[in-house]
Amino acid sequence: MKLRAARPSRDADDIATLMAILEITTVDEAEAVFEHYFPGELPPDRAYALLEAILRRGLPDAPPPAPPLTP
Repeated sequence: MKLRAARPSRDADDIATLMAILEITTVDEAEAVFEHYFPGELPPDRAYALLEAILRRGLPDAPPPAPPLTP
């Protein structure tokens, strides 16, 4: 959903974090994940520019996994 919106000022950090968590290191890998969830669609053009900017800047460290939920 973040890549579908691709709002630079609101989604760039979230997209970068998700890419780090999923170990996505190329635009093609990000596109493949997008197509998995939105079959027959491609990310909007603005998403490609955003992905390239994120990759040029470098991905952040992936955050540690969340602790398991307890009942």
